Amino acid sequence: MTLLDFLFGWLSASLYRLWYPIMAASGFGGPVMVVVIATHNMISIGSLFLVTALGYLAWRRRGWLLSLFVSVFWLFVSLLFLGACSQLFGFVYSFVSIFTHGWLEFSVMFYWVLSLRRKCVNCRVDFRDDWSSWTSLLASAGHPGKLFRMVYTDVKRAAGLTFQIVNSLWHQNLKRELFLVALLIVFSAMVETYITPLIALSLRT
Repeated sequence: MTLLDFLFGWLSASLYRLWYPIMAASGFGGPVMVVVIATHNMISIGSLFLVTALGYLAWRRRGWLLSLFVSVFWLFVSLLFLGACSQLFGFVYSFVSIFTHGWLEFSVMFYWVLSLRRKCVNCRVDFRDDWSSWTSLLASAGHPGKLFRMVYTDVKRAAGLTFQIVNSLWHQNLKRELFLVALLIVFSAMVETYITPLIALSLRT
C-alpha cells in the first residue's frame, strides 16, 4: 500500500465520502462544487468552535489550543497529501494544485483560531469545584449504583458548562469574524473550482 492509497483510504472515512457522489454526478467544475466545498469547509470551521468550547471546559482560557492542535494536524495531513501526490504527478503540479487555494483556506482557519483565542481570554464561566475526584471514583468502584450516579452527575454538569461556554463565546461579537470567514471560504471554493484546475492543467500540457 502506497502513501497515496493510505490517504485516500483515510479520506473515505471523512466527509469527503459524503460529497463524492455529488462530485461524480455534477463534475468538479461548476457552482455545485463551489457550494459543496464551501459547505465542507464551513462545517470544519464550525467544528473548531465546538472543539474550543470542549477545550475550555478542560483547560479554561487555554481551551483554544485544542482547535490549534486540530488545525496543525490538518496542515500536517495536507503536507502528507502533497508528498503522496508528488510521487504520482510530480511536485510542481501537486504543489500548484494544493497551494493555489490551500494557502487561503489555512489562513482563514488560523485567523478563526486566533479569533477563538481572544474570545477564550475574555470568556467568563463559573466553574464549581465539587467535581468527583479520582479517589472518590475508585472508592465507589465496588458500588456500581453510586459510581453511575457520580459519573452521571459529572457528565450532566459538563454538558451544562459546555452550553454556557458556547453561549459566552458566541455572544462576544463572533458574528463579524464568522461572516468574514464565510466570505473567504466561498472565495477559496471558487478559486479551487475554477482557477486551480486551469493553472494545474496548464502545467501538464
